[in-house]
Amino acid sequence: MLVDMRELALNGGADGAAAHHDTLMARRAGEIFDAGHHRELRWVGSAGPAFAACNLAHVLLQRPGPADGAAAIVAAYFAEHHTGVLISEVIIGIGLIALVPFLSGLVKPLRRLGIRGGATAVLVSGTVFVALRLVSTAAETALVQVSDTGERAAVSTLFELQATIPIVFAVSAFTAASALMFMRTGLLPR
Repeated sequence: MLVDMRELALNGGADGAAAHHDTLMARRAGEIFDAGHHRELRWVGSAGPAFAACNLAHVLLQRPGPADGAAAIVAAYFAEHHTGVLISEVIIGIGLIALVPFLSGLVKPLRRLGIRGGATAVLVSGTVFVALRLVSTAAETALVQVSDTGERAAVSTLFELQATIPIVFAVSAFTAASALMFMRTGLLPR
């Protein structure tokens, strides 16, 4: 296989080597992906890093966060960092919009390859992640608005809500389901 790739790269250039690699991957996966599918996967794949960049910006804009969970401290933090927190919530919202085509791009090839259970696992875990992240974003945005009112009970409730939403579990399930399915299909190198 390595010799064939080298020969194609020498004789057919990078396009020849890439076409040979796609054919090998398609044989292993049971379907031939034409150039259109390859370009589609590459375009959709760029949405993943876009989401990651938005998520990183979101986290960096909100550092260091409230030092304590006491209502007065949380309210003071969000009142002081009002603009930065709202900007970070807009950025994560944009990232979540980018994640939708990424999810679609992950699910389509799995379904084409006949791995319906894996496609469903990726779709469900990704959808749960997006839904939980939207709830957390809404809670944090409401927390920013409530922090100015001085309603300590509302501040405590919203802070606890946005702090305890199990996003980590949803993203872990999504990552695990995606990685397992793409390794199984041969679409990702081992």
